Amino acid sequence: MRRALALALLLAACGKAAEEAPQVWRVAGAPIASTSRDAAALAGDWQVGAAYPGPGPGVGVPVRVSFAADGSGVLGWDGGSWELTPLSAGRWQGPAGPLWLLWADESFRVAVLGSPEGTFGFVLERPGQVQGDLREAAREMLDFNGYELGELRR
Repeated sequence: MRRALALALLLAACGKAAEEAPQVWRVAGAPIASTSRDAAALAGDWQVGAAYPGPGPGVGVPVRVSFAADGSGVLGWDGGSWELTPLSAGRWQGPAGPLWLLWADESFRVAVLGSPEGTFGFVLERPGQVQGDLREAAREMLDFNGYELGELRR
């Protein structure tokens, strides 16, 4: 009886599916950098202009970013939000992992955010303020930081 129970438990354990590794959108080992610009300028209303499949808001979704005096913040959208704990300039820890501000144009009309592991990335745009040249610059910054552009959704 014990042998049958042990065999049944062993077979049941074998039937469990292994947890799937998250999809990665960056080339392994590629250099990556975050900006040290004042991330407080990131606060306000945005729209996702481009994104990789996975965690976070999808393309076209309105997003609001807010920060407290201690540098902690919230990236919120209809249906979700990420609480952000500051790590260093332009870097936070969120529920999906580290979130880095990879680049923003001089006026913070467009911002590129992603994880150093490459498990997510997206481009935020100020509604009505972004044209083709800034969108192309954002794509170039993803490419520069080792992100594969083929799966970037617009």
